[in-house]
Amino acid sequence: MGVVPSVPIRDDGTYLFPKRGSGDRGLLIGGQTAGTADIIFGSDAATVFNEQGNDANFRIEGDTDVDLFFVDAGTNRIGISTNAPDCLFEIEGELQVNTAGGADSIKNKVDGSGLILTGLGSGVTADLRIVANTNAFTDNVHVAYFQIDNSTNRNATILSGTYGADANFARLYFGADNTQFSSIFYSSAIPPTAVFEVVHDTEGEEIFKLMTQATNDDINYRVYQERVTTTDATVTTLDTIAITASYTYLLESRVVARRTGGVAGTADDGAVYIRRAMITTKSGTVTINATQDGLTQEDQAGWDCTLAVSGANILLRVTGAVDNNITWHSTTILQHLGS
Repeated sequence: MGVVPSVPIRDDGTYLFPKRGSGDRGLLIGGQTAGTADIIFGSDAATVFNEQGNDANFRIEGDTDVDLFFVDAGTNRIGISTNAPDCLFEIEGELQVNTAGGADSIKNKVDGSGLILTGLGSGVTADLRIVANTNAFTDNVHVAYFQIDNSTNRNATILSGTYGADANFARLYFGADNTQFSSIFYSSAIPPTAVFEVVHDTEGEEIFKLMTQATNDDINYRVYQERVTTTDATVTTLDTIAITASYTYLLESRVVARRTGGVAGTADDGAVYIRRAMITTKSGTVTINATQDGLTQEDQAGWDCTLAVSGANILLRVTGAVDNNITWHSTTILQHLGS
């Protein structure tokens, strides 16, 4: 039997050309040869669309999604559920990628959960989440946060956005509960000027803690900062430090004071103080060691800085002068040991 020649089927200038020569079987659309056709269905099942490189889009419809798969030839981009992809490959909707067993996955959720990576590592479940445009935290409104391992005691969150009137805000949370956290805080009002900078948004709170796990009590180093102003010689509490029973404390407070106005004194009068003491709770009573070791340098002799006991607290107290507007800043370092 002789070779059956291929026969073109032409309608309105478009070729549908079945190839049937010498074992080479296939289908060409738009031309009589592979070099001139627009679509090629090869005899080896290889398929080429838009062989001529025309600005001709390719689209596959779903049951309810007309742009389920869209190739934009003019921009060389692919869209899933979009006919206007903004990058080489864009998905409008949710994405999930699983391993063969299905345990590990990457998910991009549209319900506010963000981008989630789960089951990473061998035998260890690790989670990574990137969430955008949420209001999940009660103390702020933020643009995005980045969450690592959302399991008990292994949570870290980086968020940014708006905090009150501050439109440029960033914070890093650690811990199992985002309502109890440590943080690195930055606001537009206080731009960072160092490689590592910690800024707390509330005076008097614990701003920094350094700890090493030990057999009983963890070795610790805590830092607090506070601010107060005075206009007369009234003894004023600059900071209150809570003391827990059955501990021995080393407390060091560093205080800087500056006259900022008033009819008495001299412009730019200032003072610096360092107050150090051992604090104990013998017989349930908070006690300051008799000697408060430290430094005193002041332009006006009437100014003062002392440590005092009030119930279960240590008070850092300052005294200014009549008709002197004075600003006082303190940094208190606290270490304690129980067992």
